[in-house]
Amino acid sequence: MTDYIREYKDVLGRNIKRGDVVTWLEDDETPEQAIMRAKAGKGQIEEVFEWSQGKDLGLGIDSTNKSWIEDGRAYPGQYGVYPFNSEDLQDIVVVSVS
Repeated sequence: MTDYIREYKDVLGRNIKRGDVVTWLEDDETPEQAIMRAKAGKGQIEEVFEWSQGKDLGLGIDSTNKSWIEDGRAYPGQYGVYPFNSEDLQDIVVVSVS
């Protein structure tokens, strides 16, 4: 189980929700530079998924092997979600909203 997160916000204080596309800050880049990099298709770019386990609900990224999705052997979210934790949220920037 992950640490309890009441609100999911990126480094700019914007809400993160299911379907948003996010990236992570790299080295000393600013959030604005990370957004530009991600929009150019560089670095880790992920869609946000919802997860639930019992009464716990949260957000995270797809844990399904991307090559399996591309080959048609799996669909996004089929093998679960890596939940965001509070440390992740210190480096996440929303690139586009759903």
